[in-house]
Amino acid sequence: RSHTIFKIKIESRVKLSTKENGSKRKVRVSCLNFVDLAGSERINQTGAQGSRAAEGMAINKSLMFLGVVIRALADKQKHVPFRDSTLTRILQ
Repeated sequence: RSHTIFKIKIESRVKLSTKENGSKRKVRVSCLNFVDLAGSERINQTGAQGSRAAEGMAINKSLMFLGVVIRALADKQKHVPFRDSTLTRILQ
């Protein structure tokens, strides 16, 4: 059980002809993220113990940080806390 992230970077290059320089290149770069988030759990309800409980807590924590980042972006805050979690740092 974990989060899965597929990050695809797409570059498009177009040659533009100009009378002065002969030709110029225009580059457009896009990044596409596919994210499969592990579901949050209530440890009391699942009865998880030991490493399984620690794994569930780590998943819940990263989902909470993702929510904080999404809220900060939606509110257009000056500081967005991407560094609080590996998941949010990767998606930055």
